[in-house]
Amino acid sequence: MKKAYLIIIISLFANVVFAQIPVATKKQINDFYKTTTLVVKDDGVFSEFNSEIESVMKKYWTATPYKFITYSELEGYMRKPEYSFIMKTRIRYEAKNVTDVEYNFLTLVMGYGSAENVTNLPDLCSFPLSYDKGDADKYMFKLPSAIQFMQKHVELTRTDESLNTDNIIKYYNKNKTAFNDKTLWLLKEDLSPDVNSLAKIQKVYPGKVEIVDAETLTEAINEQKKGIVYLHKVGPTMKSAKARCWKLILSTSDATLYYFDFHKITSKDPDGILESDFRSFKRMNN
Repeated sequence: MKKAYLIIIISLFANVVFAQIPVATKKQINDFYKTTTLVVKDDGVFSEFNSEIESVMKKYWTATPYKFITYSELEGYMRKPEYSFIMKTRIRYEAKNVTDVEYNFLTLVMGYGSAENVTNLPDLCSFPLSYDKGDADKYMFKLPSAIQFMQKHVELTRTDESLNTDNIIKYYNKNKTAFNDKTLWLLKEDLSPDVNSLAKIQKVYPGKVEIVDAETLTEAINEQKKGIVYLHKVGPTMKSAKARCWKLILSTSDATLYYFDFHKITSKDPDGILESDFRSFKRMNN
């Protein structure tokens, strides 16, 4: 995975805070299962995220006891290691020739006694949701996958001590069972021009593919439909933003991650899944 400094911006503070996120230690990963997880809700009364995350947590969260708090309450809990936290964050990557595009992530962190602010809390898992100025409707229906994946990821890093920040992406991309026996579902809006039709895709990737609408995909995620994997694409929908386009392939049944990558958006490589991704899928499935 390409190297960059991970920058997090927490709306809790009046002054924007920048810091490199610390990664949880093996002990903190084990201690996570002894915590109560506090889900940090938006302060906005009519937040769609608040109602959706309540429903998703009730249905899918099993790792720890949990309860809900607001951002305004977070300061009183964050230095207590008996708590873990799920919160929305805005994350920016500092890298050469990359614009200051920010992304919404769903982040799972541990409480930490000497943390000066939220950016010092040890990270257990961060899941990209959307481009910061993007429509929330594009990711809200995928929250079940995010919550399921977080739990699977933490359990994986707990039980397999050989995994670390340097090799975890390689594990997901190469060591998981390939998805050649499943159907890949794609949203039309997530496809780059070179692969924006089934005919173009089939020239480079022989697997089973369907282009579906968001409503159909939402139903499959909610029903935990088996035999389906889908593309979760996160990007700013600009032709040449010099920003990042994230690409994840997840199962609709249990959020198993089969593919995780990103590319820098240019006029040559636009915001969307690329022909090179499909060629990679073909190699993975051979």
